[in-house]
Amino acid sequence: MAPKQERMRNLKAAIKKLDAKDVTTLAIDLCGLSSDAMDFAEARLGEGNEGLQSFKERIETALYPDPERRQTLEIGEARRAISEYSKAVGDEVGLLELMIHYVECGTEFTANVGDINAKFYDSMLTMYERFLKKLEKSSPAIKESFRERAYGVVSLAGYTGWGYQEGLLDLYDQAFPDEDTYLES
Repeated sequence: MAPKQERMRNLKAAIKKLDAKDVTTLAIDLCGLSSDAMDFAEARLGEGNEGLQSFKERIETALYPDPERRQTLEIGEARRAISEYSKAVGDEVGLLELMIHYVECGTEFTANVGDINAKFYDSMLTMYERFLKKLEKSSPAIKESFRERAYGVVSLAGYTGWGYQEGLLDLYDQAFPDEDTYLES
């Protein structure tokens, strides 16, 4: 058994031995260790939009850094926020919200500061594709509620490099084949 799996098994056995008060104390102590742990607990426990909002803020901070404060672009942190939300809650609409927010933040950043690099654009396109595939499996009402934002990132991506806007448009057209779209030159 892998070390991490063995540790998890041991922790699970130890936690099962605790009474409710000790489990509560442990959970509160763990949440005090990091804001990520607190975000996870709030999302898991259904603390409304505050939980979702904290994940959106993490994505925004990671994908729209403040250069004056010497912040750097942190694509992995933004992806981690989405993954943690998915594990904590699994709420379809909340997950879609975070995924499109990821692409919106990254697209707005590159639109405002200029071209970045191929890895960045690949990450944006991959998330956009994941978003559209998940959206495709959603109810018609949910799909329609995200349609405008899904096209909004295509529009926002004008004047970016690396074929980014064209890639977004291709993915959008596959997801919404009934809509005539074109790029303005």
